[in-house]
Amino acid sequence: KVTIPEGYSVQETIQLLADSDVSNVEDLTEAAKNHVFDYTFVDNENLGSITRLEGFLFPDTYEFFTGSSGDTVVRKFLDNFAARLDTKLRSAISAQGKTIDEIIVMASIIQGEASKEDDMLKVSRVLYNRLNNPSEYPRLECDSTQKYINDFISQIEGLEITNKAYDTYKRTGLPAGAINNP
Repeated sequence: KVTIPEGYSVQETIQLLADSDVSNVEDLTEAAKNHVFDYTFVDNENLGSITRLEGFLFPDTYEFFTGSSGDTVVRKFLDNFAARLDTKLRSAISAQGKTIDEIIVMASIIQGEASKEDDMLKVSRVLYNRLNNPSEYPRLECDSTQKYINDFISQIEGLEITNKAYDTYKRTGLPAGAINNP
């Protein structure tokens, strides 16, 4: 039994699972990078990048067999995410004129910026205000994206992605992807 905290990155989740003898880091990392998963929200075009699953490993308490295969473990997370992203929630996202990716990326930033639910609502208002007024607020300027760059992007061996893709102090709009699993 393993509890994955809200806001853990894919790398932190993999390490926690390995430390709990669910699987090993290598097998989990390989599955996260290269296994083709049959979910509409998973980017199977971006194989080779661990960041493709960022935002979709739903934080929860899971039960696993020790020594499980990486793809079986990751599939369990994705199944849970898919179950929670029901038709009603998908319709609500669509009614806002947003994509699932946009919602997950924003939720991950909010999770990274605030730890309490009341603070998350305030952060959400500020960030959406910035996005909706780009002439006045051209950038989101979030410390959580800087932390993601420094703590995780810089450690991913062989990843062909520039820090600018996630740097909300330099880029306009949302970063290239989620920065954790909200």
